[in-house]
Amino acid sequence: MKLETIPALIILAIFLLMGSVLLLMAVYGDGNESFGEVSEKCLGKALGKAVVFVFWLKLIIVSGIWLKEFAVTVRDVMLYETPYEVIAAVITSACFFMAGKGMEVRGRTAELFIVLMVILFLPAIITVGLGADFSNLLTIRNFGVKDGIGTVFGIFA
Repeated sequence: MKLETIPALIILAIFLLMGSVLLLMAVYGDGNESFGEVSEKCLGKALGKAVVFVFWLKLIIVSGIWLKEFAVTVRDVMLYETPYEVIAAVITSACFFMAGKGMEVRGRTAELFIVLMVILFLPAIITVGLGADFSNLLTIRNFGVKDGIGTVFGIFA
C-alpha cells in the first residue's frame, strides 16, 4: 500500500462515522427514547429485549476486564503487597457509593482515573520517550485497503 492512499482511508473512515451518526440520529428521532425503547420499537418486544440483554452482558464483561486491568496496574505500580481484588473492591465500592448519590459513575470515574494516571505516568512517559526509537512502530507499507476497511468495521462493531 502506498502512503498516498492513507488520506483516502481516513476520509472513508470519516464518512463511515458520519453515516453511522446520521443513522443513529434517524433511528432515535427526537432523542426522547432510550436505546431499549428504540430496539423494542424497531425489532419487536422479544428481540429488542434480547438485544438490550446482549449489550448489557457485553458492558458487564468489558467493565470487569477494565476494572481488573486497572486494579492490576495500580497494584504493580503503587501497591505491591495489596491483592488486585482488594483494589478492585475499593474502586467498585466507591462507584456504588457515587451511584447511590445520583452521580453518573462511569464518566466521573473515568475522569478521575485519567487525571490520576496522567499525574502518575507523565514523568515516566516523558523520560522513556526522550530516548525511544519509534521507527519500527509505523508499518504502513504492509497495511492494505482491505485491512483498513476491516479495521473500520471492527472499530464500529
